[in-house]
Amino acid sequence: MKNIHLFFALVACLFVHQISYAKHLLEPIHAQDSIIINFGNGSKIVVYVANEADKEKLKNLDVNALIKKVAKQLEQLDDSGEPKIVQEDGVSMKIYYNEDKQRKVVMDSTKKRKSWDITWSDEEEERRNKTRWVRSYLDLDLGLNNYVGTLPNRLYNLSPIGSRYVAIGMGVRIRLSKEKSPYIKTGLEIAWNNLMFENNNIRVEKSTNSNNLTLLESSINQDKSKLVGCYLNVPVTIGTRIKGTPFGVSVGGYVGYRLDSYAAFVESGKDKQRVSDSYFMNNIRYGLRAALDLKYATLFCNYDLSPMFNTTNAPNLQVISFGVRFGSNP
Repeated sequence: MKNIHLFFALVACLFVHQISYAKHLLEPIHAQDSIIINFGNGSKIVVYVANEADKEKLKNLDVNALIKKVAKQLEQLDDSGEPKIVQEDGVSMKIYYNEDKQRKVVMDSTKKRKSWDITWSDEEEERRNKTRWVRSYLDLDLGLNNYVGTLPNRLYNLSPIGSRYVAIGMGVRIRLSKEKSPYIKTGLEIAWNNLMFENNNIRVEKSTNSNNLTLLESSINQDKSKLVGCYLNVPVTIGTRIKGTPFGVSVGGYVGYRLDSYAAFVESGKDKQRVSDSYFMNNIRYGLRAALDLKYATLFCNYDLSPMFNTTNAPNLQVISFGVRFGSNP
């Protein structure tokens, strides 16, 4: 409410300084002309003069008094449903709440026909967002990875904390109705699935004899060992806000293409070594995703329906990722 009062106070101050100048500008104005007063950061006041008679009335209108009265009635307006009437020099303004009691409406009731109305809201940013059908977004996902499936042996066991998931995504959010939800969200994202092995001495290799993926335990002590896949994904989700709560939900899916994959290990006291190879990883991935929107972040979960590896040469394993998403909430 304070921002509305300050707004009208600012406009009133501007008219104190500009009214004499405006009257001077009116002298040469012809029928159907207007005065535009720019102020603030891109704001403006437009005075439209339809004819000579209205021009003469404008000279006698105390605009400052009218604005002060409107601002006062806006503060005193309650949700009882009783409208407020403001009159000044032949101009009549009607002030009331709209049907859902969420916004205040200021309407010119001087004439019974061709009246106009302006909606005022304490949540100006929310009002602007509701009028935008398409908005861009930039998200950062931080989480963990794991397998779903039967592991061939204990060498495939992953570190629960070290197997991290990172993704950066951007795209558009498209509203499907006049409200902020439901909406469709789609774009592009680059995701890294880091599979950190629980046993630091693991070496990932492609067996030349059997043409299969092979995990070996090295006799050399290592500080860590992991297998990494990098993908370009196209996610598509549909979401909605849960009415009466600050939460929202979304579900959908994604299709991705493998950009890179490599095995990395660090021998004790040495630098990290990286060996790039496909390691029988499938080039195409697809899966399902769901998210729970909170006030300042989002909880997400991705589940690959496609196997991570070519099942002819490697075990049939799907990857699941979950964590926290930071970015622009719906």
